[in-house]
Amino acid sequence: LDIGVVEFASGLDPDNDPDDSGVFGEIRDAEVRYLAYHLKTTLQGTGHWGAVRVIPSREAFTDITISGEIEESDGEFIELEITVHDSAGNRWYQEKYETQTGISSYSTGRDRRQDPYQKVFNDIANDIHAHAQSLSAEETVRIRKISEMQFFADMSPVPYADYLATDEDGITTLMRLPAEGDPSVARLRQIRERDRLVIDT
Repeated sequence: LDIGVVEFASGLDPDNDPDDSGVFGEIRDAEVRYLAYHLKTTLQGTGHWGAVRVIPSREAFTDITISGEIEESDGEFIELEITVHDSAGNRWYQEKYETQTGISSYSTGRDRRQDPYQKVFNDIANDIHAHAQSLSAEETVRIRKISEMQFFADMSPVPYADYLATDEDGITTLMRLPAEGDPSVARLRQIRERDRLVIDT
């Protein structure tokens, strides 16, 4: 399965005053990108997934979407609220992750390859993998097919609109599939690969 990690929500009040909160908006703005990217590299390093990308929003078409909000991050403590959905709209889980960095986390002699918050990223990666392991092979294939059909319907709505049905709870069901020999399928898959390259760039 492919994963898209949405840039995290900052968790800051729009009227944030650094003198009161101790959090500077510019630093938190950098963290929403950095933390998402670091989660991406952690997931990539496990070898359990297909492509793992940082995506601009949940509107991007991917098999699994991870979104998060920074509840706290001050260099010593971090708390993230993570929500995971699949392409069918099923919420896998929503969980809070937190850790406290050690005294040596920022020492000059530390291992700079190891992020002080790495335990949080490892915990998230382990939980997502555990949930994916609980799925049957048929469910995994269905998730991949739904994300592909969502892209097809977005690019070419007239012929592909009725391939999917979404209920009032936002759960998407695969109604049917196009023939593998259909030339439009090959063209749309090529477009999707180019779209992925744009996101990667």
